[in-house]
Amino acid sequence: IGNIPYQLTEPLMHLLCQSRTIQKASLILPKTFSQRIQQHPIFSAFWNITIIQDVPSSAFQPKPRGTSVIATLNRRTDSEIQSFIVRKLYLQPTKKIKNGLRETLIDYYNTKHITLTKKQAEIIIAKLSPPLADQNISSLKPLDYIKISQQIKEAIQI
Repeated sequence: IGNIPYQLTEPLMHLLCQSRTIQKASLILPKTFSQRIQQHPIFSAFWNITIIQDVPSSAFQPKPRGTSVIATLNRRTDSEIQSFIVRKLYLQPTKKIKNGLRETLIDYYNTKHITLTKKQAEIIIAKLSPPLADQNISSLKPLDYIKISQQIKEAIQI
């Protein structure tokens, strides 16, 4: 539970995504930021974000320029393929995209109690267009996560 300085909200969201122990958080956030993170490809893959109520700027001293909200964040643990892929890839920033994706696919198949070998995963990855470069996952933009996860969803039928 917290009311943090607004300039720390995005870095805090990244830290919350990387934390494996925090399952729920209630924060006072800028209203515009809270609305953006509900649609953000990475943050929404990790968290179900619910705006509880608006907090007028008159409730603060000194008054902020914008409106704030009380928001709750509940960790997503579903195995919906697109969210699963985004979460797993994001947590492997130092790996090459194709290697991180290979491990992600193996983990996803394991959640379905299906064995997928590295070779089978590489065959699925080779079908993606354009082919994934040997760049690190950390170089991906948020929308790239969505594009990759959509392509994987289309390439596999589980």
